Amino acid sequence: PIRVATLAPSGQEQMINNLLRDLKRRVNARERPEYVPDWEGFENVFRRQFSPASSDCRITLPAQLHADLAASPSPHLLLMTTLQGHINQMATRRYEFDVLFMLIPKAWESYCRKAEENFDLHDQLKAYCAVEKIPMQIVTEAGAISYNDRASVMWRLGVALYAKAGGIPWK
Repeated sequence: PIRVATLAPSGQEQMINNLLRDLKRRVNARERPEYVPDWEGFENVFRRQFSPASSDCRITLPAQLHADLAASPSPHLLLMTTLQGHINQMATRRYEFDVLFMLIPKAWESYCRKAEENFDLHDQLKAYCAVEKIPMQIVTEAGAISYNDRASVMWRLGVALYAKAGGIPWK
């Protein structure tokens, strides 16, 4: 099976757990039925199972991080260095998981881009994880978590998960 590690803010771990649960089950499409078919569940679509990685690979960020970010003069840099530290921790357990799912909550949206410094958290995290050889999927609360057509979200995340774990979605 594909083993999924998670990194989530304190109190929001259930959002990623629900997303992983939804990837396993059937979900009917709500929008654009001519384009988005019903999601039949990860195992039925890709003929491969996935499961959460060991508990050591499911990291919860400290609850204090929210307050630290709000008080910081450079919250985007504090967030990046904090996440890098936890990614380093995950790198020591790289053999225990295949893909890392990371949740970015709505409360952190203002820390994700700093145009005047040419900073983009998504790009920085992807580059950092590439160097560490960690396939990573960033999941945002404003995007994948809250988008109303769950089948569309499952297709996007399912294909990403499968491909990042080394599969070829279609031949």
